[in-house]
Amino acid sequence: MSAHVREVDTASFDADVIEASRTHPVLADFWATWCAPCRTLGPVLEALADEYAGAFTLAKIDADANGELASRFGVRGLPTVKLFRNGEVVDEFVGALPETALRTFIDKHMETPADRLLTEALELAQANPQAGIELLRRGIELEPDKHKLHLALARLYAGQNRPDDAQALLNGLPPNLSTSAEATQIAAQLKIAGLSRETVDESDPQAPKLKQAIAHLEAHEYDAALTQLAEILKVDPDWQDGRARQLMIDVFGLPDIEPDLTAVWRRRLAALLN
Repeated sequence: MSAHVREVDTASFDADVIEASRTHPVLADFWATWCAPCRTLGPVLEALADEYAGAFTLAKIDADANGELASRFGVRGLPTVKLFRNGEVVDEFVGALPETALRTFIDKHMETPADRLLTEALELAQANPQAGIELLRRGIELEPDKHKLHLALARLYAGQNRPDDAQALLNGLPPNLSTSAEATQIAAQLKIAGLSRETVDESDPQAPKLKQAIAHLEAHEYDAALTQLAEILKVDPDWQDGRARQLMIDVFGLPDIEPDLTAVWRRRLAALLN
């Protein structure tokens, strides 16, 4: 048996599948000796594991000898193949697929050059944001359809106070990605950052609270900023067509706000609106 194929049982499963999948994909093949389709599928999977040369590990699990594992992962038919990433099942199939379908199944979960470039750029950006930006820009030139690179670059632009560049990237995303959680978060970040450039109507009775909220946001004092926005909401729930409410929601989407603080303020906002 090759270095890329392992016989796994209940005792070794957590180490050889769950933990191993945190560093690379692991394909878990549940099979049995009496299963004819298993005898067809198994050798093909083993050959592919060798061909892919460590891009994934094949874990072979005798379902009869390891009934606890089969039960734990809801195996109802054989062969069942489950793909693990980061400790969780992310895809699976039942039955003996032809080799072309197996390659398609495997390839969609393999790390691509764009994935590797993205990881390198984000690590580089921690110490040198401009270097990370330049690497992502080169990556986009090579693979313009890899929208994950566009999103990562938009986030770096937003963090470097380049809102126009970030917004241009968001505007170029396809519809399904422009409303994704990451794109929405970046858009909220740009909107909040843009508040300091707006002119506040000093005649508005809520102007002092808005200015205090903006000042707290610039200082990343989110609890204090949300408190000021909530005070506006208490006085006038429909202030400027619901602007205070929407600003609070935008704050919830900022990348550095604590999840616990967001949870608390979501409940408070719900109570204010009911």
